[in-house]
Amino acid sequence: MATKRVDLDVLKEKYQNDAQFKAAFDRDPKAAVIAEKGLGGRDDPEVYKGAIRALGVAVTIALTGAILLAAGGREVPPVVTALGSAAVGALAGLLAPQHASSDDADK
Repeated sequence: MATKRVDLDVLKEKYQNDAQFKAAFDRDPKAAVIAEKGLGGRDDPEVYKGAIRALGVAVTIALTGAILLAAGGREVPPVVTALGSAAVGALAGLLAPQHASSDDADK
Protein backbone atom coordinates (compact mmCIF):
# COMPACT_ATOMS: atom_id res chain seq x y z
CA MET A 1 0.00 0.00 0.00
CA ALA A 2 1.40 3.40 -0.96
CA THR A 3 2.28 5.88 1.76
CA LYS A 4 2.04 9.62 1.23
CA ARG A 5 4.78 11.70 2.79
CA VAL A 6 4.42 15.24 4.07
CA ASP A 7 7.27 17.67 3.34
CA LEU A 8 7.55 19.80 6.46
CA ASP A 9 9.46 22.57 4.68
CA VAL A 10 6.62 22.95 2.19
CA LEU A 11 4.05 23.03 5.00
CA LYS A 12 6.14 25.58 6.92
CA GLU A 13 6.31 27.84 3.86
CA LYS A 14 2.57 27.47 3.25
CA TYR A 15 1.87 28.29 6.91
CA GLN A 16 3.96 31.46 6.66
CA ASN A 17 2.55 32.64 3.32
CA ASP A 18 -1.10 31.45 3.25
CA ALA A 19 -3.38 33.13 5.79
CA GLN A 20 -6.26 30.71 5.15
CA PHE A 21 -4.04 27.65 5.70
CA LYS A 22 -2.53 29.30 8.80
CA ALA A 23 -6.00 29.89 10.30
CA ALA A 24 -7.07 26.30 9.54
CA PHE A 25 -3.81 24.95 10.96
CA ASP A 26 -4.19 27.02 14.14
CA ARG A 27 -7.72 25.62 14.63
CA ASP A 28 -6.87 21.96 13.92
CA PRO A 29 -3.35 21.11 12.69
CA LYS A 30 -4.11 17.48 11.84
CA ALA A 31 -7.21 18.32 9.80
CA ALA A 32 -5.38 21.12 7.97
CA VAL A 33 -2.51 18.85 6.93
CA ILE A 34 -4.89 16.07 5.88
CA ALA A 35 -6.94 18.50 3.80
CA GLU A 36 -3.83 20.05 2.25
CA LYS A 37 -2.14 16.78 1.32
CA GLY A 38 -5.22 14.70 0.53
CA LEU A 39 -4.42 12.15 3.22
CA GLY A 40 -7.20 9.90 4.45
CA GLY A 41 -10.80 10.90 4.46
CA ARG A 42 -13.59 10.44 2.00
CA ASP A 43 -11.61 11.24 -1.16
CA ASP A 44 -8.63 8.96 -0.45
CA PRO A 45 -8.74 6.04 -2.91
CA GLU A 46 -6.71 3.87 -0.53
CA VAL A 47 -9.51 4.06 2.04
CA TYR A 48 -12.01 2.81 -0.55
CA LYS A 49 -9.68 0.07 -1.78
CA GLY A 50 -9.15 -1.20 1.75
CA ALA A 51 -12.86 -1.13 2.55
CA ILE A 52 -13.74 -2.91 -0.68
CA ARG A 53 -11.12 -5.59 -0.03
CA ALA A 54 -12.35 -6.17 3.52
CA LEU A 55 -15.99 -6.34 2.46
CA GLY A 56 -15.11 -8.65 -0.44
CA VAL A 57 -13.35 -11.00 1.98
CA ALA A 58 -16.37 -10.90 4.32
CA VAL A 59 -18.75 -11.75 1.45
CA THR A 60 -16.47 -14.58 0.28
CA ILE A 61 -16.16 -16.07 3.77
CA ALA A 62 -19.91 -15.83 4.42
CA LEU A 63 -20.81 -17.34 1.06
CA THR A 64 -18.23 -20.12 1.32
CA GLY A 65 -19.26 -20.91 4.88
CA ALA A 66 -22.93 -21.03 3.96
CA ILE A 67 -22.26 -23.33 1.00
CA LEU A 68 -20.05 -25.67 3.02
CA LEU A 69 -22.53 -25.84 5.89
CA ALA A 70 -25.45 -26.49 3.55
CA ALA A 71 -23.48 -29.10 1.60
CA GLY A 72 -22.64 -30.85 4.86
CA GLY A 73 -26.32 -31.08 5.76
CA ARG A 74 -26.06 -28.56 8.58
CA GLU A 75 -28.27 -25.54 9.09
CA VAL A 76 -26.75 -22.18 8.08
CA PRO A 77 -26.86 -19.86 11.10
CA PRO A 78 -28.81 -16.64 10.50
CA VAL A 79 -25.74 -14.60 11.52
CA VAL A 80 -23.83 -15.92 8.46
CA THR A 81 -26.65 -14.79 6.20
CA ALA A 82 -26.89 -11.44 7.98
CA LEU A 83 -23.15 -10.76 7.79
CA GLY A 84 -23.01 -11.71 4.12
CA SER A 85 -26.03 -9.56 3.30
CA ALA A 86 -24.66 -6.59 5.23
CA ALA A 87 -21.30 -6.86 3.45
CA VAL A 88 -22.99 -7.04 0.03
CA GLY A 89 -25.08 -3.99 0.91
CA ALA A 90 -22.02 -2.07 2.06
CA LEU A 91 -20.18 -2.98 -1.15
CA ALA A 92 -23.13 -1.78 -3.20
CA GLY A 93 -23.13 1.50 -1.28
CA LEU A 94 -19.41 2.03 -1.86
CA LEU A 95 -19.46 1.10 -5.53
CA ALA A 96 -22.66 2.93 -6.50
CA PRO A 97 -22.11 6.22 -8.33
CA GLN A 98 -22.35 9.28 -6.15
CA HIS A 99 -24.86 11.93 -7.09
CA ALA A 100 -23.99 15.58 -6.59
CA SER A 101 -25.72 17.10 -3.60
CA SER A 102 -27.38 20.51 -3.72
CA ASP A 103 -24.34 21.90 -1.86
CA ASP A 104 -22.03 20.66 -4.63
CA ALA A 105 -24.21 22.24 -7.32
CA ASP A 106 -23.75 25.68 -5.78
CA LYS A 107 -19.97 25.57 -6.21
